[in-house]
Amino acid sequence: MEYRTVISSPKIELRKLNKDEEEIFIQENQAAFDKAAIEEFGSQKESVIDRKTIEECLHGKFAEAFRIIADGKAVGGVVVDIHPDTRRNELNLLYINPDWHSRGIGQTVWRMIEAKYPETKVWETCTPYFEKRNIHFYVNKCGFHIVEFFNPHHPEPHEDSCDTPGGEYFFRFEKVVDPTSKNGFASQSESKKTVTGKNAEIVPFTANKKIGRKHPCKTGNVADHQRLKNGSLMCRPAGFFSMGFAVPEC
Repeated sequence: MEYRTVISSPKIELRKLNKDEEEIFIQENQAAFDKAAIEEFGSQKESVIDRKTIEECLHGKFAEAFRIIADGKAVGGVVVDIHPDTRRNELNLLYINPDWHSRGIGQTVWRMIEAKYPETKVWETCTPYFEKRNIHFYVNKCGFHIVEFFNPHHPEPHEDSCDTPGGEYFFRFEKVVDPTSKNGFASQSESKKTVTGKNAEIVPFTANKKIGRKHPCKTGNVADHQRLKNGSLMCRPAGFFSMGFAVPEC
């Protein structure tokens, strides 16, 4: 007879972060973020997310920070920036302690965040290119779409130089909220659109618009390319499928 261990879904709550919890929040956040970097690059002298960055997220003018509680135990945290005037909000930090991964907590938390701020028009977030777990989570579980790829040829305009491995390479995601949709996702036609920047012309990313053939590009990956209406090339690393992003002069 075969026996299987069944892990039940925990009861999830969001509780406002208290001032005296900030230190443990910072330490846990760093430990959770460092896990992927260590797996990708090996042991690091410093955390991939520094204390200053986390503190700035926690204390920002529009910041709202929460502890994630699962079955009465603190297992993670989340910080969002809420802008009532524009209704364009940001997910700045979301982490789950590694021991609590793969229990559906992150997805439940994101649904709770969306329900808490129903007036949101657009959600935005970022993650490093090597955070494959995060990319899968945002795109396949939460309905985000990659809209920009920051790299040495296309740097993030407000970001200081970064000494951490892969620190210059990261994705920017957006989720356009459709209030008429049952699940809040953007319409199907909208979900198939990709942009090369915040003010760029939006064009469909479709297989029949590809040009050329697969070849090594400046991202270090084998890629497919698509010519956009503005004349630039859309570079799509092989294996990323629908995740289109622009690499200038590729």
